[in-house]
Amino acid sequence: MVKDPAPSEYTSLYYGRLAFEAYAASTDNRSLVSGEQLPAWHDLGSGVQEAWIAAAEAIRARIVRAINDR
Repeated sequence: MVKDPAPSEYTSLYYGRLAFEAYAASTDNRSLVSGEQLPAWHDLGSGVQEAWIAAAEAIRARIVRAINDR
């Protein structure tokens, strides 16, 4: 798993990688679509990394909105 950085380093990249690695850990590092072994984060293409980052950022933004709406 990703080593937790200092709070000032919690970036979209960090959350994207964290989400990908959580998915990989929950599937025994296998794709649920193809069954193939998942690559490490640094071996993913930039488009795939960007998709994980976008997904994680959307979730983070929704959580922040929910907290602020309290």
